[in-house]
Amino acid sequence: TYDKAQTDVQYLLASFTTNPTPGGSANDYLDIDEVYFIYYHALSSLTYDGKPIPSFDAGTLHYTVVLPSETSTLPQVDAVANDSGATLTIHQAAALPGEASVEVLAADNTTRLIYTIYFSKKSTPTGISDRPDATGTDSNNRAEKLLRNGQVLILRNGKTYNMMGQRL
Repeated sequence: TYDKAQTDVQYLLASFTTNPTPGGSANDYLDIDEVYFIYYHALSSLTYDGKPIPSFDAGTLHYTVVLPSETSTLPQVDAVANDSGATLTIHQAAALPGEASVEVLAADNTTRLIYTIYFSKKSTPTGISDRPDATGTDSNNRAEKLLRNGQVLILRNGKTYNMMGQRL
């Protein structure tokens, strides 16, 4: 069993063959040159505040997470490596908007991946116009901004519209 914390020399016995039955055929030969050990150094999970990062995939290194506009605390990132021999270093976001990162250092202490999560807050529209609409004929024809179930709506002439201008 490999233990990266162990400082003395460790050995691995590897067997290579060209035949499913070792020694099963005469005059077979196999040259082995430059054997590399590949240490798995990806994440098995990546979370913030205990929630999984949306669409997490171990092969994707950059993510963007949009938090609700009322978020006042910094998100806390956590991760789990696929390889128990890997070392994780997590740098939390220092502000919003901001960036957190997770460095995964493989058991060989050389191979590494860095996952980056950019956090921002959902913006809330401001400055909804209260000018009359294009006809300009009705002085009472003004827009009002409503907030219903976290969604900004516009009320104009008794009709309700979303921020895309679609009538609800």
